Amino acid sequence: MYGDNDETKVSLRDSWEFKYMPTEVLKAVEIKIKHHKDRLDWWTSEQKQAEIKLKEKGFDYRKNHRSGGSDVVIVGDPELAKRNADCSSKMREHQKQIKMYDSWERALAIKVKREPDIPLTLWMKDILFFGL
Repeated sequence: MYGDNDETKVSLRDSWEFKYMPTEVLKAVEIKIKHHKDRLDWWTSEQKQAEIKLKEKGFDYRKNHRSGGSDVVIVGDPELAKRNADCSSKMREHQKQIKMYDSWERALAIKVKREPDIPLTLWMKDILFFGL
């Protein structure tokens, strides 16, 4: 409800509870994983194309390996170098999302197996997270 004046307005949306069956949430997680895998594949392809263009133009192209991955140092075309760095960043982002949603998929699969008829209580942040 809302308070008496504009400064004290409080939304109850964050306190609303929603019931979802575990199978519904599991399906949503599977869709999230597919989305991030598709995006990872797309960014990987984009990076390969950028690397090919860099090599075709004869630019100096070196990979610097470090813990957690590698970076590319390119001497020459700054636009292609930035594209390559952007691709790497997006690939890492989607790999992180895939790893997180894979964990949720495993946990929800167990929930579906053990307690398929007991609904889960979700709040709006959960619904947005799972893409429901």
